[in-house]
Amino acid sequence: MRFEAHTQRGTTTPGRLSTPGGFFSVKGHKLPLKIALVGAALAAFAASTMQAQARDVYFPFTDGKAASAAPVIGDRTADLGSAPVSMMAKPLDLTASAQSERSIMTEFRFLSRRLFGLDNMVGISVFDAIGSADAVRKGQRIRELCARVDERYRTLGWNRSPCNSLPWTYDRVSERGYPLIYWDYSGLTWGRGEPPPDESTMVLGGVHPDELTPINLAFRFAEALNKDPGLFVQHRVVVAPLVNPDGFFMFPARRTNANGVDLNRNFATRDWWGTATAWWKQRRNSDPRHFPGIAPETEEGTRFQVDLMNHFQPDKVVSIHAPLGFLDYDGPGDNKRQNLSDFEKKARDLAYIVSRNSNNYRVLDFAFYPGSLGNYAGNERHVPTVTLELSSTNPRFAEKYWREFFPGLRAAVKYEFKRSALARLETLSWQSQSGTTANTCCLESP
Repeated sequence: MRFEAHTQRGTTTPGRLSTPGGFFSVKGHKLPLKIALVGAALAAFAASTMQAQARDVYFPFTDGKAASAAPVIGDRTADLGSAPVSMMAKPLDLTASAQSERSIMTEFRFLSRRLFGLDNMVGISVFDAIGSADAVRKGQRIRELCARVDERYRTLGWNRSPCNSLPWTYDRVSERGYPLIYWDYSGLTWGRGEPPPDESTMVLGGVHPDELTPINLAFRFAEALNKDPGLFVQHRVVVAPLVNPDGFFMFPARRTNANGVDLNRNFATRDWWGTATAWWKQRRNSDPRHFPGIAPETEEGTRFQVDLMNHFQPDKVVSIHAPLGFLDYDGPGDNKRQNLSDFEKKARDLAYIVSRNSNNYRVLDFAFYPGSLGNYAGNERHVPTVTLELSSTNPRFAEKYWREFFPGLRAAVKYEFKRSALARLETLSWQSQSGTTANTCCLESP
């Protein structure tokens, strides 16, 4: 781009930007010099303001004293020892939270173009500079999240988490402003002379944060990928170890998110409106821990998982829970005892592959539940989905579970299974059928 500074007499001096009383010529448009300089100053100020607003919107944390220590009670409680610092964050305006940083950037670009009529100044893109600042801000927010994860780990008697050593990113924040982090492992090799990965696997943890051991296992699995970039050549792995940070940072940790919604009952499945609330009232006696929400897909944690599904189109999903002690499969061929196609047989074998590599961990065939991931991904979208239910939430078993189930997780990723074109067509056909309800029955998914 050519910039010219013009004096009042009309002479032209290329490259000089400080000529008093002149004007800028940018892309063939004349802009008074003073206005251009004021515009640049306002752009810088707006960028600074946007960054400050982002801090207020996403991370208005308040520190304080925890109400009480939370001892281990049975198999479902979460915490050991005392909680010296509260990780509770004050609630955010849901609308601002859901917009994410993209809305602020969009508004700023629109106003800048309307006011000044230019995108670039002095050879440097204003918006690139703001984008870089935004990336720095996001990195800082992730570090803040990881510091809180480390603090939580200490209360559970675990070593420091691997959170800070991993290349997370995020596109959404939780209801209380925590980044919903994930990592696309394929980025280590893809684009560096390697062809695109043939298969993709999504691994989820921390959907129900009172189930502590799955969070540790998911973080450890991501750490193993980072330590050995060649572990899964030609395999894309997307790891989201803490789907519900709001519940994890409460004392004690709880199953639901900040809005009191069970994220594994909030997916927009075809049967949600007809059965989710009724089942919650009748089968759970309106237990708040299993509340499906006032409508499907209202929660950031649910939308986050849907975003990952839509963007990465995984061939397989493994979601880690506790403490029921089995593997549950949802997907092609589920609840079907005979006349399985080769595709259905291969899909169902995913659960048994994990089992055989995890000391023959038992496999049960639970039916899917309204609003659950197994129903949404496995039943309606034909993505083989395995729920790994560890046998305890007690944090003392974290190391044991890592040794026991890492081989199974590794086998799940390496299991050669690609969603066929037929399966995708079946998914579209299923979604287009009017009046079709899910084949649910008596047993409840985790």
